[in-house]
Amino acid sequence: MVGYVELAKLNTFTMDNIYSMVKNKKTASSLVLRLSKKGLVKKIKNNLYTL
Repeated sequence: MVGYVELAKLNTFTMDNIYSMVKNKKTASSLVLRLSKKGLVKKIKNNLYTL
């Protein structure tokens, strides 16, 4: 899955980390939403996520 492998290397990450990987804010938001619906990403607080 695009982005998941890179995120797995990080302990926690923000939307800015994801944006730097995909270079599109809409795609970054979609990626986080899709991974969170699958239970792969958990939101810690606003703009801070973990796997």
